[in-house]
Parts: sequence; structure tokens; C-alpha cells
Amino acid sequence: MGEVGVQWNALMSELGMACPDGTMPIVSSTWACIAALHYVGKDAGIYLGTESEPIFPKGCYEFLFTENLAFVFMNEHETGALESQSRNFCHQNLEPLPPGEVVFLGDSDIDFWTTSTDIVPRSLNVGIGGHLCSEVLQDIDSLLEEAKPSTVVLACGRYDLAQNTTVADTFDLFSNIVDKISDAGSHVLYLGTKPEPANQDLHELYQDYDKLVNDLAISLAEDVADPPLTFIDVYSAFVDLGNPFDLYQGGDQESLALYGYELWSNWTVAALEDTDEVPCVVWKSGECVVRSTFSGTASPIAATTTAEPSPSPSENPTGSPSGSPSAAGITVT
Repeated sequence: MGEVGVQWNALMSELGMACPDGTMPIVSSTWACIAALHYVGKDAGIYLGTESEPIFPKGCYEFLFTENLAFVFMNEHETGALESQSRNFCHQNLEPLPPGEVVFLGDSDIDFWTTSTDIVPRSLNVGIGGHLCSEVLQDIDSLLEEAKPSTVVLACGRYDLAQNTTVADTFDLFSNIVDKISDAGSHVLYLGTKPEPANQDLHELYQDYDKLVNDLAISLAEDVADPPLTFIDVYSAFVDLGNPFDLYQGGDQESLALYGYELWSNWTVAALEDTDEVPCVVWKSGECVVRSTFSGTASPIAATTTAEPSPSPSENPTGSPSGSPSAAGITVT
């Protein structure tokens, strides 16, 4: 893991100004640039990639097109230049990425998870809104080489399915991601799909996809002391709660709202904190469902069933958990 006691952070310079004292511009790492977006409270979906322009700041910067419209670029020009409508992303100990930590990776559910680095101290969030499993697979080698994460908390697949990629092909992409992360010596903690009210036509595909991931996690746990994949069954857990409206943002009934992220946070912390000598490879609602064994078969704690078709979100859901989830006792290795 990263050097004990060393903390990292990111901020933005004033328009047209260099980074303030005590910070440095992010000049070489695309992943540090994306991680910095999370630290300053911006969605990574505004990151538009690399360029080489002499008239804009070198490295990671934001260009303000209008008062309410801005995009972020990584400028690879050798010198670049300060520019009146641009702001540098500045960092403390974030470039190169600190190795050996938990990294949150995937689509908008990861990107919009603003408390991820609070529930897992010293973690990094490099999720990008709308990201496909195919894009994660394309990018994963560079991330693993730079960050050398201990665990990758991953969510991807639903956008692939929405774009008519078959369940089998989406699962192949996911399996290849898991193989690459495992080969690099890291672990995958996958958060499954959710029964979004806005996408009921995709629910059957979601469940088929999650079933394949569930079975993969169990099969990879046979005769292995440290299984490479852990699956959190989000879909079934949300259905058990009645799939209430307040799991989702009211504007789209697709993106997670505060209540949904509170549950994700609690369940993720439970899985990361699991210290049982026999690791849990399938979780639901913060409880272990299947633990690995060393005798050749994974051991079910409780019956694993495919979720019934999700009910319409209830108007009067069970009360949301109060307060933010506690991060006490997390050990990131």
C-alpha cells in the first residue's frame, strides 16, 4: 500500500493562475487527472481525453466554455501556457498514483459515488459516467501498471447491455477484466446491477448477467485461499426492500440517490472488512451468502436464488438508514 502517513488531495487553481504554494500541477498521469475530478467534486464524464496544445496549460486542466459549461483535458504539450479561461488541477502526493490502495472503477454509479473515498480512506475513485465494460477492459492495463491496487471496486455492464451487447459478450468482457486484475495480483469486488424503474426492459438481461458473475465468483473460489472475485448481489437486495423510489434519483429513476449509496457503502465496507479465514465470495444485504472452501466446492451460507421480477417502486418505502455509514475499522492492504 502507499506510504503510511502520506495523504493526498487535489484542488483547482484560480482562472489563469498557476497552482498555489504547496501543490503541483498534474502533468503526466491521466488516472491522477480523473481521480482529481472526484476530489474537487466534478463528474469524470467531463474529461475529454488528451491533446497537445501550446496555448493551454500543460497537464490536467479545465477549460471554461461558459459560466455553466466546462470540460477537462490532459494537455501533453511540452510547455503549454496559462490561459485566462483555464484552471489547473493541482495535487498533493497524487501523481504518480499512490500504489497498493483500493480503486473504485467503472460507470456512472462509481463516478457519482461522492462518499467512496470517505468510506474507504486512502482510496481513489476513477469511475467515468457512461463507461462500458469494453472501455474498462481497454483501459485496465494502464491503471493496473500505475496504481497497482490492492482491490478494484467495480461496476460495469449495464451500459453495454443497454447498447444491445449480448449478455454473453458483456460477461466475456467482464471475465477478461477480472483475469487482468487477478493476474496483476489484485482483487475484484463487483457491485451487481440494480432494478432501475427507468429500464424495466433490461431487467431480465441484468439478472442473467448477474447470475453469470455470481457463478464465476463461486467457481473461482474453489481450492483457492484468496479468491480473485467477490460479488455483491445488489439487484436481489433492492427487490427484497421493495425497490423503493428513494433508492434512485427522482429525475431519472436510474441513478442512485443518497439512500442507494448508503446501502452500497454499508455493503462494500462489510465485504472489505471481512476477516474470516474462509473468504466470502457472494454477499447480499451486508450478509455473506457463499464462502469459499479449500475442498473443491464453494460453501453456501444460505440458498441463493434468482430474484423475482422487480416490483414497481413503492411509494412508502421502508425507512432509509439514518446517518452516513461508519468507516471505522477499515484496513486497506
